[in-house]
Amino acid sequence: MKLSGRKAPRKILITTSSFSRYSPKPLHLLNIAGLTPLLNPFGPRLTSAEVVQRLLGAIGLIAATDRLNDAIFQHAPSLTVISRVGTGTD
Repeated sequence: MKLSGRKAPRKILITTSSFSRYSPKPLHLLNIAGLTPLLNPFGPRLTSAEVVQRLLGAIGLIAATDRLNDAIFQHAPSLTVISRVGTGTD
């Protein structure tokens, strides 16, 4: 039985604290794609517990230098894609 025509938000956790600091365009593009960005409000690096808490229900993760391990992924059954930022160009 379908309760409503609304889809659940497709959340993307963004752990890098500088994401879209200089331009709102990255967030705008995620919104256009129907995604709900969850930004890092804590600064440079999230703890494992903070990552686990924010990944609940997220389908994607845009990660900076956060340590990601099996314990984190065990708590994120909806997670389908991970992208790392900061590959560098030097």
